Amino acid sequence: MNRLLLTVVVLAFSCGDVYSRQSRGVKYWATVGAGLTFAERLFANGLGVAFSYKPGGIHFSARFVAADRVPGYLFDGKPPLDYLQDLSVLVGVSQEDENTIFVFSAGPGLVNGKFNEAQNNRRFSVTGLSLEAQAILKLGKSVGVGAYLFSNINKEASYVGILLSIQVGHFRNW
Repeated sequence: MNRLLLTVVVLAFSCGDVYSRQSRGVKYWATVGAGLTFAERLFANGLGVAFSYKPGGIHFSARFVAADRVPGYLFDGKPPLDYLQDLSVLVGVSQEDENTIFVFSAGPGLVNGKFNEAQNNRRFSVTGLSLEAQAILKLGKSVGVGAYLFSNINKEASYVGILLSIQVGHFRNW
């Protein structure tokens, strides 16, 4: 499984590089954001970082998102999760104009987490399908702000979240 994933990622980056030479240019940026995550009655603070590489219309990204339970959660009863961490590699499509970039991506993700004492403080590590959507307003050639929506569908604790984010990188065409 790991060799197959590595092969797919290497081929995707290679094809993206060839495609970028015939397209509108290569763009890349780092995203840092803070927001909220929701999973099985877990209402959590979320923090995330991601790196995006966009050769033409193809979009590649790697992300790390962490969520910790908020003491004043919104739901009745005690939430069963104490924390979640997500490390994902995604490939998708993007649409861009002079002022905005919209991205939709999917890929494999590794999720680590811990259930609380209601489930014997059980820790878990599971792979799942990660999804992301980014909406970026470019404020210049190298800075943007936006919304970063993310989720992971897995057998232990699927979740969804949103981060308000800042992007720093290279938005202009080469």
